[in-house]
Amino acid sequence: MDEIIYDLIESPDPKDRKRAIKLLAQDGSQDAIKVLAQLYKQETDPDIKELAVKAGQYIKKQQLAGNWEGGGRQLTPDPDPKAAPKVEVSPAREKEAKSLMDQALDYLMNDNRVKAVATARKAFMMNPNLQHDDYYMGVANEVTGRDKEETIAMLTTPEPKSGKEKPKRKNSEGATDDATWGEALTDLAIYGLVNAAIVIVGMLLLIQLVAPPLREAIATLPPPPPSEFGSFEEMQAQNQQEMLMALSGFLAGAGIVLSIIYGVIYGIFAIVALLIQLFFIHIAATMVLSGEGTFPRLIRKITNFVTVVSVISSVLGFIFIYVTFNSMLSTTLTATSDAAAMDMMSNITGISGILGLISFIGGIVVFSMYCNRIGEAYDFGAGKGCLSLIISSIMLSALSCVVQLACSSILQQAIVNAMMSSPSGF
Repeated sequence: MDEIIYDLIESPDPKDRKRAIKLLAQDGSQDAIKVLAQLYKQETDPDIKELAVKAGQYIKKQQLAGNWEGGGRQLTPDPDPKAAPKVEVSPAREKEAKSLMDQALDYLMNDNRVKAVATARKAFMMNPNLQHDDYYMGVANEVTGRDKEETIAMLTTPEPKSGKEKPKRKNSEGATDDATWGEALTDLAIYGLVNAAIVIVGMLLLIQLVAPPLREAIATLPPPPPSEFGSFEEMQAQNQQEMLMALSGFLAGAGIVLSIIYGVIYGIFAIVALLIQLFFIHIAATMVLSGEGTFPRLIRKITNFVTVVSVISSVLGFIFIYVTFNSMLSTTLTATSDAAAMDMMSNITGISGILGLISFIGGIVVFSMYCNRIGEAYDFGAGKGCLSLIISSIMLSALSCVVQLACSSILQQAIVNAMMSSPSGF
């Protein structure tokens, strides 16, 4: 057996000892099994002990399948004069390709041949010169289960897309559940339009609620005093009448235009805010929790949901405003008794309490559904969906603090510079 293996086994570096185990697995002889057993007894690192066990099991499995010779396996046949010439590959790519082949062997030893083949193909596509390396060519033969010629042809050809594509996700109705950027952007546009419409309708509803009581209040106010100088009460009534008339004129004129402008601006900001939140959720789900999903798919899953939630909550809010605010405003402007006003406020407080309880329960339901949809987007369940939401919130909070500190520092520096440049100094 190669002395290099023994040197690697005695190395204090765990990576070297793992490398030795892989070389022993590649050797495949009875001596290799004995060395693995000895390494297992003296090893203290649990990961390396586990790898040694898997290597031994792998060798025995190959021996039972008849793929190994008693004195160790011949890694590759004699050099083929027709082999492809070597190509220029950077040292960094050579190192990465070899690392990928080590990963491929790990997958194979863990009975995951699909990932082993995919990783080996990636390595050979990155560095075709691996076919000239006896060790890595031997690993490739074992990964594919084919001879050298077939292995080279298989691993140096891009994986065919037809017939071997990853099955597309299906929704509960059996339809494909993949999302494109076009569909995601369409959903975002709808979300923005819906939010803009909600704001516009809400402001117009408020105008319609306020305008009639204002006109009624103006009609019931006493006429202005006949002379320039009147009593304090008469002058106060005149000022009130002028203010109400000005407000009524504003609501009848510019109020509608401003509602539309504000609604459009709000819709745009709603899209931007949602995109920022979803971006951080995507980062948490893919980079932290290793979820498998795309950003467009997350956008589709969440945007459709929050659009429906926005509509339902807005309708309930409009009903509450119509029932309570109209009565409160009418009572206030028509100058009813204090007792009647107190009764009205008491009723509104009771309704507000009930609405608050409904909102709390609804918030819990919406939160759980939100987490579930994140889990569906990345195929890892509602639990990790909730964790993704929490992690993204922490990221956003940290980013917000950094931005606030930066802005505060810049503002303070600007003030100091302005004071220093002032002729009077401090």
